Amino acid sequence: MRNVNTEIELDIMPTKVISVKIDFETLNEIETLCKKHHYRSRSDFIREAIKLYIYLLKQVNDKKDVEEMLKTCKGITT
Repeated sequence: MRNVNTEIELDIMPTKVISVKIDFETLNEIETLCKKHHYRSRSDFIREAIKLYIYLLKQVNDKKDVEEMLKTCKGITT
């Protein structure tokens, strides 16, 4: 967002609403982290998490690396 004279310009990309099913434990973790890190909403948190995941996947060269990364992530608990 930037102020141009007396007008305010918003740089907002078009978005699409999607529906995702998440188990209660994961949702509770998301809500806890949203509060801890001062996210405005769960949607902001989830969008950022997805962008990070996409970035990480782009860094991986081999499908085996992706599978190994996913195994590691599945072992992470709070």
